[in-house]
Amino acid sequence: YRASSKNGKYTRLRSTAGTAYQNVSLTLGKTYYYKVQAVSKDGFRSEFSAPVSVTCRPAQPKLSGENRTDGKIKLTWTAVKNAESYEIYRTASKNGKFTRLRTVTGTTYQNVSLTLGKTYYYKVRGYKYLNGKYYYTPWSNITYKKVTK
Repeated sequence: YRASSKNGKYTRLRSTAGTAYQNVSLTLGKTYYYKVQAVSKDGFRSEFSAPVSVTCRPAQPKLSGENRTDGKIKLTWTAVKNAESYEIYRTASKNGKFTRLRTVTGTTYQNVSLTLGKTYYYKVRGYKYLNGKYYYTPWSNITYKKVTK
């Protein structure tokens, strides 16, 4: 069952024999409220679960890196539906603090002016600005590359 507010009118979406359901075609930035009810083969119904809220946001990008022969690192990530830009973060140590390196609209970035022999760690997140609010994707995986000549 789903509603547009916690105490709103809940509408049945679907019955399933399983314990999972994926709701599709939702509106970015909108919060939805869900609850479930078990039904036995004899038609007996359990109490409803407590409602849970979910805000629709873009999916997670998948990041990869490539060493270039010219001492540069090229980053590539998967495009995420509804993401209008991507923020690239970098750190120079495995447990270091990530800082924003650049914001781009595409799905590639070439990091230049790097120190040969040094390893850099990267992560990316996409976002969409909608109705005065930023909606961020989850962080990508972290990829790392050692700069080679």
